[in-house]
Formats: sequence, structure tokens, C-alpha cells
Amino acid sequence: MRIALLEDDPSQLVHLATTLEMQLSERGLSVRCVMFQSGRALLEATRTDTFDLMVLDWSVPDLDGMALLRLVRRTGGLTMPILMLSSRGREQEVSAALAEGADDYVVKPFRPHELSARIYRLLAPFRTSENEGLQWGRWTFNVGAASVQYAGAAELIELRPSESKLALALFRHSGRAVSRDYLLEVCGLADDLSGLRALETRIYRLRQKLALNQKSDTRIQAVYGIGYRLDVDDFVGTPAQ
Repeated sequence: MRIALLEDDPSQLVHLATTLEMQLSERGLSVRCVMFQSGRALLEATRTDTFDLMVLDWSVPDLDGMALLRLVRRTGGLTMPILMLSSRGREQEVSAALAEGADDYVVKPFRPHELSARIYRLLAPFRTSENEGLQWGRWTFNVGAASVQYAGAAELIELRPSESKLALALFRHSGRAVSRDYLLEVCGLADDLSGLRALETRIYRLRQKLALNQKSDTRIQAVYGIGYRLDVDDFVGTPAQ
């Protein structure tokens, strides 16, 4: 999982990233924090990169966290969880941020265990146990078995573990372009010199195994300069019951 952090103080930014990666790792989550000291830099990154959650400081230069929150919620169409982390703690300031679309608000100085617990809760839709089934429209994923079943079909479609992770990443972010860098990390290919070719191979196999092609109501589309997008005709992803 990727968390974008916005904080203009370099030492606080590194401390925040280190704390979250360590605390969330202890909770069983593999997280990489991507650090930004400029709101405009983070805004630009959201156009070509993929994040699962944002932590925004209010008071940063050029584009503060509150302005960035308004932009991504009102015009950016981003629905990822956003937590505001700020020294501003007056009731009207907290309520204003929540009204603009923040999912949570923590006042500095933060308490590491509390902050990580709040972020862990916000990441609940991305957490999956091996015994859990995840359903998107007519697709049901068995996470532990790395298999998929299409509604009405008797047989299970077996996937390789990296293919299963790739499919889950695309389905979770359906309708939005997912960056190649994000998908390389998901597949464990970020440090592989032939990672891009290996990713293309996995995308090809997913298209073949799950029939995610142009003739289907569920399609993997290449997005020039960014990565891939899963287009699905009319479904909502929910945990299988």
C-alpha cells in the first residue's frame, strides 16, 4: 500500500514516514510512505501516480493541505481516505476540514499508536485476510487460494499469487488509472530490471484468464504515460457475504 504524506518540515516528514511504516508493519500491513513538502507537488503526483491514503498537514507553502483537500475532493474525483494532521486544533477548524471531505483529523503533536490505529481503520477496505472473499459485481476473489469465480460459472479460475495481487489492485481502483510504479510494487517487481516487461506479461495473462478484453463488460485498458485502468460496466465492490 502507498500513503502520500504532505509535511513541509523535513525532519517531521521523515519521522512521520518512519513511524507509520514501522507501526503499520507491526499491524501486518506492508506500507510505503511517499513524502511531499509541497502541496502542488502532491497534487501533480495524483495525476500520474496512485495512492491508497493521504495524510495532509494544513500549513504548508504554495498549496496548503486544506486547499489540496478541496481540490482533490471537488474537482479531482479522488475518493481515497484523507487524514488531516495539523497543529490547528480549534473546533471550527476540525469541523471545516471534515466538512470538506477529510475522513479523520489528528492534532499535532500526534501520538504514534493512535495515529497508526486511525490510519489502519481507514485502510480497512484494502485489508484482506486469507480466508476472506471479495466481490466486485459478478467477480468473487478467494484471496488465500488466489482464485476467482465468475457469477454463474461452476469452475474457479486459478491465478498465480502475483496475478491475484495485480487483479485486486486493478479492481480496487476500478475506473481510475493505476500507475505502473504502483503495480510494480504490488507485484514485487519494483527492483526488477525487467519489471516493466514482466508487468506487461502479467497484464496479458489476466486479460486472457479473466477475459478482460474489449468485448467484455470488464476491460483492462492501457493508459498512455501512466499505467492501466480497469473499466467495468456498472458494479460496486463489496466483501462477499
